[in-house]
Amino acid sequence: MRTVNRIHRHFEKEKIHEIRTHHDYHTTVLLLAAASVVVQAQERPILRATVPFAFTVENTALPAGTYTVYVLAPYTMMIKVQSADGRKAVMIAAIPSQELKESKQVKLVFHRFGNEYFLAQVWEQGSKVHRNLRSGNRARELARNGDRTQFITILANTGNDSHS
Repeated sequence: MRTVNRIHRHFEKEKIHEIRTHHDYHTTVLLLAAASVVVQAQERPILRATVPFAFTVENTALPAGTYTVYVLAPYTMMIKVQSADGRKAVMIAAIPSQELKESKQVKLVFHRFGNEYFLAQVWEQGSKVHRNLRSGNRARELARNGDRTQFITILANTGNDSHS
């Protein structure tokens, strides 16, 4: 009887191992499928601008330079800000804001606190919707401290332009 119990326990352990292996396999397949959806997201450039000062996108500091802003389709409120050399990039979810009229300009709007700049809005030409970006920790801290906010606008070229 002990031999039968030992054999039974052995088969139970093998069955549990087999179930875990299948579970791990299915989890891996699902993760790969989700990753492929992200990889398949198409980047559509909406503007290219030269920013003459260092700035922050949410909590990521970026140096002065030329940047392209992309919409990550099909997630139209997900954007990427990438340096011209491709070495610096930030992805961030944007909050849509509806306007009465279509924007006639392509532009970036920054909040300025003292000598610190924070990207706040992205405007696409011909669209009634602009994208508001979340404030990061430092911008919220400065606003809480009562620091005066200035709005700085940088006009840009459409994303299809090859020069800035």
